[in-house]
Parts: sequence; structure tokens; C-alpha cells
Amino acid sequence: MVALQLNKDNKNPVSSNHRKNSNWALLEQNEFWNNFFFRIGNGESLRGVTKDLGIPFQTVWSAIMIDERRKATYEDAKMSRAHFHAARIEELIEEVELGNIDPQVARVSIDARKWLAAKMYPKFFSERVQLQHDVTVDVRKQHIEELRRMSNMKRNGEKTI
Repeated sequence: MVALQLNKDNKNPVSSNHRKNSNWALLEQNEFWNNFFFRIGNGESLRGVTKDLGIPFQTVWSAIMIDERRKATYEDAKMSRAHFHAARIEELIEEVELGNIDPQVARVSIDARKWLAAKMYPKFFSERVQLQHDVTVDVRKQHIEELRRMSNMKRNGEKTI
């Protein structure tokens, strides 16, 4: 479905896809993605970069999500962004130690950056360890094995229960 809106100059309907198509053409360029992921890796947010470039957030998000290579590159950029914020925390600590920044102001920034780093790269920066362990149990097989064991015990004259 194509959305139409009136062109203010001549009152003719203009397809809203015209602007979207120019965005998609830009999103097909490798140079765009190299610059985009470089900026993410250097601490900028996805929303901030898209706003700065004048491209709707959802357009860029969709372009990332439909391409496996872009998804992987975005994950790498988020890890780099997490390290950026961790390095910035170290810089803030040094500034506090030198007396250049009020400790309370630094604390707010440090806490926010710790949270960002933990969200961007939880395996490395999160204070919680999340373990996931999947266990599959075949109850039928266990039941048969237990029946065999009990049968063997009965044959050998052992008490089963």
C-alpha cells in the first residue's frame, strides 16, 4: 500500500515512498554502513545516528534486521560501544581524582555508562552471570530402564522396594 500526501506547492498527490526509496538506496551502499557502524562503535546510539543522518530509525532498524551480516556487524558495534563507555568511565575517574569533576556529577555519568555497557555487552560487563542449561529427559526410556533394574533385582532375590 502506497501512502499519498498532498504536495503543498501544486496540490498533486506525491508518493511517500519517494523519500523511503531514496533512504533504501542509501542503505544499500557499503560506505554508508561502514560509517554507520563506526559511529555506533564509537559510542553513539542507533537513534542518535539515524536522527543525525535524517533517516527514520525504523528504516535503518529494518535494514539491519533483514540482513544477517548487518545484524552480526551491529552486535560487534554494540560490543565496541560498550568498551567505549567503559573507557570513558576510566577517564571520568581520572578527572575526579585530579579534582576536575565533581564526584556526584561523575557518579551519575559513571552509573549511566555502566548500565549502557552492561546492556550493550552483557557477557562482558554485566554484574550478573546468566546461565542457561537445557536438559532433555526421556521419561519413557527411564521408566523402561527402571523396570529392567527392578526385574533383575527380583530375579536375583533382592528386595525391589
